[in-house]
Amino acid sequence: MVIIITGYGTLKSAIEAIRYGVFDYIAKPFNVPEIMCIIDKSIQRRNLNLKVKEMLNQRPDASVMGDTLPDSTLSLPSEVKGFIDMNAATEGSSSENQNCLEFSKVLAFTLEEKDPYTSGHSERVCYYSDIISKRLSLNPKDSNEIRIASYLHDIGKIGISNRFINKKGTLSSTEWAIIKQHTRKSIELLLPLNLSPAILSYIQHHHERFDGTGYPDGLLEDQIPLGARIIAIADAYDSMTSDRPYRKPLSNGEAKNELVKYAGKQFDPQLVTIFLDILQEMEEVFMVRDHVRTPSISY
Repeated sequence: MVIIITGYGTLKSAIEAIRYGVFDYIAKPFNVPEIMCIIDKSIQRRNLNLKVKEMLNQRPDASVMGDTLPDSTLSLPSEVKGFIDMNAATEGSSSENQNCLEFSKVLAFTLEEKDPYTSGHSERVCYYSDIISKRLSLNPKDSNEIRIASYLHDIGKIGISNRFINKKGTLSSTEWAIIKQHTRKSIELLLPLNLSPAILSYIQHHHERFDGTGYPDGLLEDQIPLGARIIAIADAYDSMTSDRPYRKPLSNGEAKNELVKYAGKQFDPQLVTIFLDILQEMEEVFMVRDHVRTPSISY
């Protein structure tokens, strides 16, 4: 488990740290109790990660099976279900809700670990979704549900063959139809885990489009749950700025231009404006910090 502590943090370095699976990223100045708390959490994460890996390694690998996994594999081991059930039974407890979030992170990391092209994707989608949620001043419960949904939004891809997900060429209509099934498979997988209806709806509808041409249900504008509209922007931005088998990553500027281009078509235009404003503000803050921290040279 890796924790970065730096006095020279930038938006780019923070995102790169997340991209490489760093557990936490701390800017100086910091205090010792904060570090100790993060170390404790990292140990808990590591122990849970190893247990989940052990359980998942006993299951069939989606990449070596047919076009899709059998329905019988779209369920989690009883130990994992028990973990989520425990949290559902104590829904009012903030600590247990945090445990549910931590478990979602571990599950997402474990599923992404086999694919270098998606490694860290869910973490970054959660990061982008969270900064949008904070700007909207959502209540803690709604924000936490969006975080959990962000980590689990692509979990249904465990039931889709990697030869479709990572295909370098253009997908055929049949192959694309198979890919689009991952939202349905996500819900099939998560239903037994007693997650809230809001979390499930965000996951199910994060590929809906603002103009009503998305999937799975062709929802339009405000018919699409707010959490799903937020995740859609975060998901698209990270996908565009990440390396993929079929293309090189877009630059930050190119990705932002794409968001503007499809605002009102694919994305909620108000949320696009909010997200772009946040990115701009963060970039300006980091530029100022870099300027202040640059030492002057005396001759």
